[in-house]
Amino acid sequence: MRVRFLGTGAASGWPNPYCSCSSCCDERAAGRARSSTSLLVDEQLLLDCGPAALDGARALHQSLAAVEHVVITHGHPDHLAPAFLLFRHWAHAHQGQTKPHLHLWAPPLALAACEPWIAPQDLGSRVQLHALVAGTQHQLTTANASYTLRTLPASHGRPVEPSSGEPGQDEPDDALASEAVLLDLEDDDGVRLLYATDTGPLSPAALAMTSDREYHLVCIEETFGSFLDHHTGHLDLRTFASTIEHLANTRAITARTTVIAVHLGHHNPPTPKLRDMLAPMGADVVDDGTTLTLSASRADSHSARNIAPRCTHLVLGGARSGKSRYAEGLSAQFDSVVYIACARRDSTDAEWMERIAAHRQRRPGHWRTEETTQLAASIKGHQDEAACILIDCLGTWVTALVDDADAWQDRSRATTVVMSACDALTTAISESRASVVLVSNEVGSGVVPSSASGRLFRDLLGMVNLRVAQVCDKSTLMVAGRGLALADLTAHSTVEDVP
Repeated sequence: MRVRFLGTGAASGWPNPYCSCSSCCDERAAGRARSSTSLLVDEQLLLDCGPAALDGARALHQSLAAVEHVVITHGHPDHLAPAFLLFRHWAHAHQGQTKPHLHLWAPPLALAACEPWIAPQDLGSRVQLHALVAGTQHQLTTANASYTLRTLPASHGRPVEPSSGEPGQDEPDDALASEAVLLDLEDDDGVRLLYATDTGPLSPAALAMTSDREYHLVCIEETFGSFLDHHTGHLDLRTFASTIEHLANTRAITARTTVIAVHLGHHNPPTPKLRDMLAPMGADVVDDGTTLTLSASRADSHSARNIAPRCTHLVLGGARSGKSRYAEGLSAQFDSVVYIACARRDSTDAEWMERIAAHRQRRPGHWRTEETTQLAASIKGHQDEAACILIDCLGTWVTALVDDADAWQDRSRATTVVMSACDALTTAISESRASVVLVSNEVGSGVVPSSASGRLFRDLLGMVNLRVAQVCDKSTLMVAGRGLALADLTAHSTVEDVP
């Protein structure tokens, strides 16, 4: 089963375009954006189709022409924009193409909202409608496969007490929410997906239906983050944790399950911090556009993940700015991570060795660590498209290069050595099939160093940063733990050596 996330955000997306809260500002500054949640399965099944699903597909250059089944969880507008039926009709109406069949599955009220958007000649022939009610099972057949769809009751129309983890009473004024369902999808190979959005804490009936399912992928909403007093049929970080615990206790979630938080809103902390908070729960977040490839034979969640798309990213910052943690957060979403440590060990310096040990200790156990200054060769040696190469940091790399050349007193020689190595590095970054995240010190904001070697280091690293930034897709400046996305204003400039 191949699952692509067309969107991972809540109804208004994240950041909300109208919002200036710290969470939205941080995400905006870091260049991150999430549209409302929608999943594309094997390019043939679309789970939820709000307006952002079509926008997400366009932005990702993802065709929806092969979709044969659209499954709607409920009729709220971020999950259902019925105009997609008209747009689909237009794609074939005047081109002499044979219109493919489409099966539309939705709860009754949502289904009724779709009918006016279906061309009269298509209704019942080319477009077939199927009502979804919680507790039922259906077979979805496509040209290449078949799937079993089971519907579970959502707790969307029932507000909960703050962080109690227990369902409350139905909301009588929101019929669309009250008929919401969760989706349990299983393919021919036995790969199972639980798509649980929108919902509050799962009801006893829903938990019973997920018992012993041993899902390979669980996508479960986490709308409200640190805001616990929302009184809605959604999850926050506390009820999300208790829901995950319930699912683990009933073996719906096992060691091989990949758990992804979706329907994310701005009540959450910025993505890197959110990822740190979800990790102890065995959950993660992914970017819009991410693709996961799931196999029944996979034994663990990391091997089941195939993250896309490729990206190169330079993270700059001063001392203790949070640059390394931010870069680690960017890298954590990838199937495999190769951590290239440029700092050299010095057994005579206890404080330095403690720093190295602290960095090692906070890295996930499945990351591979290499201690080397041969950065270009290391990048060329790791070309897995699902992998990320994390280099930390270019400051210690430049120091090692000048040390090895014994050139601290020879500016010309030091410049030649470092810039030659930098040329090889930027070429390797540009040609890499794997993603590359690089950490470096921002050295241009302080006073002029008092020593010649200090000024040499500042000048060399400044030139390296400039050249690396020019070949990276993104650059972020970290200040006090906050990330500021840097605009590309130097795309057509040239880099000259500092005299």
